[in-house]
Amino acid sequence: ADAGGDRPTAPPGMAELGAGKRWCAPPRAGSPQGGAVKLRGRGIGELLLIAALALATINDREVVTLEVRASNQAAQALYEKYGFRNVGVRHRYYSDNHEDAVIMTTEPIHSAPYQALLQQLRREHRERCGHYEFNFD
Repeated sequence: ADAGGDRPTAPPGMAELGAGKRWCAPPRAGSPQGGAVKLRGRGIGELLLIAALALATINDREVVTLEVRASNQAAQALYEKYGFRNVGVRHRYYSDNHEDAVIMTTEPIHSAPYQALLQQLRREHRERCGHYEFNFD
């Protein structure tokens, strides 16, 4: 935990991604999970996913892997849209209700087909939700 003890920090050698809920480590990266139900459907989760994929690309990660609640069909559909595929299950992964987590991963994110998919989906998101710029300096 940090000096205040109120949130976890990334383990040594790993970088924080999102709100300290996931960390990225070579050669794969994690993505933030969950979201407030009242904010769903506004493109915020998709924008966070786009940012996570951009960071993974900049940091030369090979693939992006994440866990998602088995019951969260909306999130799974979003991840599938971005080329994630189901590669396994972590049984009873979540401590609050022992729900399974579906493990999803991308193909290599630097491949030409994946980059073309990502650019097309970013364009579509900008058309729906407005223009944005990432500055990861």
